[in-house]
Amino acid sequence: MGSGPSVPDDIRGHVAKYVPDRAPFLALRAASKFERDAVQRTIARRPGAVRRFGFYPHWADGETLAWEPDEQPTECAASSLAISTLGKVFGTGVVHLSACGRAAPAVAALEFFVKQTNGGLETLELYRANVAPDRLLELCRACPRLKELRTPVHALIPYGIVEAIAQACPLIEGISVTNNGRDEPLSPAETWARHFPRLKALSFRNGWLEYQPTKLDAIRATALVTNATAMDVDGCYITPEVIQALVGTPFGDRLERLGFPEGTSPTSLELDALLAAVLGFPRLRALAIPGYMVYGHGFYRALARISNERPAGTGLRNLAIRELDATDEYVAEACRTEGLEVLTLDGIDATRGIVDAILGGAAARSLTSISIRYCAYAPRATALRACDVLRLVQGCPRMKHLSWFCDEEFQEGTDLRRGPCKAIVQLLESRGGRVAVQPTRANPVAVGRRVRKKFNGDWYEGRVRFGWYEGVVESVEDGLCEIRWSDGDTTSMEVSDVAKILKQPIEAATRVLVPGDEREPEVLFSCRYDRATERYY
Repeated sequence: MGSGPSVPDDIRGHVAKYVPDRAPFLALRAASKFERDAVQRTIARRPGAVRRFGFYPHWADGETLAWEPDEQPTECAASSLAISTLGKVFGTGVVHLSACGRAAPAVAALEFFVKQTNGGLETLELYRANVAPDRLLELCRACPRLKELRTPVHALIPYGIVEAIAQACPLIEGISVTNNGRDEPLSPAETWARHFPRLKALSFRNGWLEYQPTKLDAIRATALVTNATAMDVDGCYITPEVIQALVGTPFGDRLERLGFPEGTSPTSLELDALLAAVLGFPRLRALAIPGYMVYGHGFYRALARISNERPAGTGLRNLAIRELDATDEYVAEACRTEGLEVLTLDGIDATRGIVDAILGGAAARSLTSISIRYCAYAPRATALRACDVLRLVQGCPRMKHLSWFCDEEFQEGTDLRRGPCKAIVQLLESRGGRVAVQPTRANPVAVGRRVRKKFNGDWYEGRVRFGWYEGVVESVEDGLCEIRWSDGDTTSMEVSDVAKILKQPIEAATRVLVPGDEREPEVLFSCRYDRATERYY
């Protein structure tokens, strides 16, 4: 094997792509001056192992993270010396930095780390860091390539500072600014969003439930200059006047989705606001009907009529009905929509009559995906059965994606016979779909299962973790699970290892039907569509 200097530098860069964590870089740096210089050149090319850094809080004990109240910064577990040293070594390769810090030395070390990135940062999260507004602006000026920014939650960032950040970081596509302490908190769409034309989503939230945007002139001014393609109304009360302020603007003409994804807070859109959106947004293709308003039978009839009157190929393609009072009859009216491809029924008062409601409309010819979830409030004789779902799949010739879920306590009458369930699977597979493996007593690991794992301050998936972390299984494929942890990061683990850290014991695990096993009480058939490959999984 040749000596270190004999290895071409481009080969080192290629090998660095496969380095699993940062420890090998530290070991190589200590070998010689030549290796140290070679490692620094490699780090500057931003290999995957060094692109993300996170500095997180102390642990109060082995069980609980020492979070302070939401309005306060949190002290960092790493020392200021460690932060500064890591910045010197890895700073040039870092593009994503998440950090907290309360004491002045820790904050100074974070500022030093940011400057060591030489303007390469693309994401900066300072949610629990004690960074004053003027210092935040200086950090942003050191990050001209910044695309994502989350400001400290405790700090009131003056609008003047926010505008200066927009000038310093013209590439920002997403930014979170707290309204804490403002006498008249307004939404970004009414204030500073117009200074960030590259934002992907235009937010109408101000941090309070049922917030009603009223600054219509400011909203329209923002809509005239933004390049956003999404409208964030989570927790808002949207009136027709807000929609009309957007109609005819570049933003309104560009908007394709309204009400997606389902947020964590109740959203209210007045009936006339929804109709105005369908009438006034020419590219609107996806609409989610929120669950906390009463729209009535006539609304769904009008919705289908308006969509069908649009020019060919421009009507609704994706409809989610979450209105709690929606019934089978409402679904029947909605399914008069021609060309509808995706239908989601979530939490509505439905019975097995929804099968006829869907099959009786024009949408049955075009639907490729149907999701029916939590559509039962009590055990009833009219509950949806496997044979009903089979008839639904048979009557929708283009359907490849079916998700059917019912809480175990409401499953009386679902009649999960082996024959219909097997036929559902076979029919979906014959159309190019695939039924995902769901948990049983023998296979308890599945999407949605919660896990809990203790990390002992070691490097794990490119970062340092201390103490207990909560997580959720996001995907299971080829023996590997993707897990999203409580700090927002996603890692991969073997299925066998995940089974050992499930929060609930296997005996108490939620169970779903696997074709051939009539004993399992829950139903969930699922396959996903990948836009990149145009395939169903």
